[in-house]
Amino acid sequence: MKKHVFFAAFLLISLASYAQIKGDRYVSGSLTANCGNQTITLKEGAFSYTESQPLETTLGIAAEYGFFAENNLRIGVSFGGSWGSSPIANSIEAGEKYNLFAASVNPSLAYYIRLTDNLYYTPELGIALERGTLSEQKSEEKNNSLLAWGWDAYVHLLSFEVKVSEKIALGATIGSISYANATFTNDNYKNNRSEILIDQFKCSMNESSIYFRFYY
Repeated sequence: MKKHVFFAAFLLISLASYAQIKGDRYVSGSLTANCGNQTITLKEGAFSYTESQPLETTLGIAAEYGFFAENNLRIGVSFGGSWGSSPIANSIEAGEKYNLFAASVNPSLAYYIRLTDNLYYTPELGIALERGTLSEQKSEEKNNSLLAWGWDAYVHLLSFEVKVSEKIALGATIGSISYANATFTNDNYKNNRSEILIDQFKCSMNESSIYFRFYY
């Protein structure tokens, strides 16, 4: 009987060492990739239309700092950059595409639900505040460049984390539900300022990310 009590106590202590406790802090790095199609709504002046565009691979990297405000409740903020390109819809010439670079600040909130001893289900919501440039690459014309800024609110429902030790964890996220709003402006000509607004709601499985996390 005493052996069983000792074993149970040892097991509880071992599990507690891997739990997400209020006050725990962490730093992490992540890599994100996105590919497939995107559907966007463009608003220019009094006109608005929706179109589907092919989306080539978009890559992003980010560094994050966070802490647990309560047991299993994580609050974090990441700083990152992303690079991507997509072919110009209905373009006749091969190789014509849009190139996008953006820097972002991304506060987020996640809740940890233990599935096994070291595996957690970690649904997350957040908002990314972004600023960057969008350039139009054409074969025979001078490239146009637009300034871009906006925000992207998202929910990650398929998100998991594995604690490989007390201090180190690996995680992955697949897919997202998001709503984005962005403004693109062209100030190259003082008397010919143009502005394009984009609204985009997306529920997709073609975006994934992996991360490494160190707890202290």
